[in-house]
Amino acid sequence: MNTSSTKEWKCPISVPECVSSHLRSCTVLNFQGSRNDLKFVAYILQNGSLLRNMKICFATYGMLLKESLIIEEISSCPSISPSCKVSIEFISS
Repeated sequence: MNTSSTKEWKCPISVPECVSSHLRSCTVLNFQGSRNDLKFVAYILQNGSLLRNMKICFATYGMLLKESLIIEEISSCPSISPSCKVSIEFISS
């Protein structure tokens, strides 16, 4: 899924069972820090009840927001899974 497009990403009305009841690990590649990227990460964190690991990888050259703001935004996203660990990986070019 390309969440970084200029078109606004809208959260689905219902949560697919694969997200709510089966998703244990999620890696988001090419994260650019756009509003769409942040909305997608928040959606997964808020609906993945069995989520254990959320890894977010992005290149520093593609960021739309400053690093500290991105980390703050992601850290403030509530997670439905009490055991979910969120890691952020900066890939420099």
